[in-house]
Amino acid sequence: MEQEEQLLRKRLLELANQCWHRDIPVFSHFLNLSEQTVFHSLRPELPPVSVKLEGGYETAERKIVCFLPVMEEFPAAPVSAVLIRPKAPKYAGACTHRDYLGAVLNLGIERSQTGDILVSGQDAWVLCRDQIAPFIAEQLTMVRYNPVVCQIVETGEIHYTPRYREVTGSIASVRTDSLVSLAFGLSRAKAAECVRGERVFVNGRMILSSSFAPEEGALISVRHLGKFRYKGFMTKTKKGRDMVCLEIFE
Repeated sequence: MEQEEQLLRKRLLELANQCWHRDIPVFSHFLNLSEQTVFHSLRPELPPVSVKLEGGYETAERKIVCFLPVMEEFPAAPVSAVLIRPKAPKYAGACTHRDYLGAVLNLGIERSQTGDILVSGQDAWVLCRDQIAPFIAEQLTMVRYNPVVCQIVETGEIHYTPRYREVTGSIASVRTDSLVSLAFGLSRAKAAECVRGERVFVNGRMILSSSFAPEEGALISVRHLGKFRYKGFMTKTKKGRDMVCLEIFE
């Protein structure tokens, strides 16, 4: 794992330096949350280039790093969306995120070339690098047992609204372990274990301190459990606890 991290650090620095020396936009592959944490740790070592992380939609987890010469406007990130629909909706069985991911990877595509996969009813959108979108659209004909048709669409045309349930509750103080505990019904000790186990990410950055206090609006992901948004502090209870509101994504 350490070797993989070192290779990633080296590759990201190479891309940043390529942008700086050649004065051209340069883009990474899709990074998962752990890889994004590696990138954030590199920030002090980067040459003076502009940087943006983009995943194709607002709450994306998997993102590419866009390096751009300073003082230039960011071009559109090289991210496309492939819309997947069943050929015969009336007879199509339900498919999960895993079904769509397996179908894409079975085409021989590396996971690093694809971003999030969004599923809404019988529709699904695969976020991917521009250059492989035509290949997916042409070659993907079956998901699970369902014949499908594919179409490349602009990321702005994704009609996907995340489903979530709102949870309110009181916690001793606004800190990561307390919020994770409330979101997933865990004890504070179990929530702290998630943090120590490097499973908790706030706005794409791994959090290693249970006492870290996320800002209102922060997107918090816990590997193997899910993700939620910390909507914010509401009021103090009579016992001096903090009443907060969360949105748990389903």
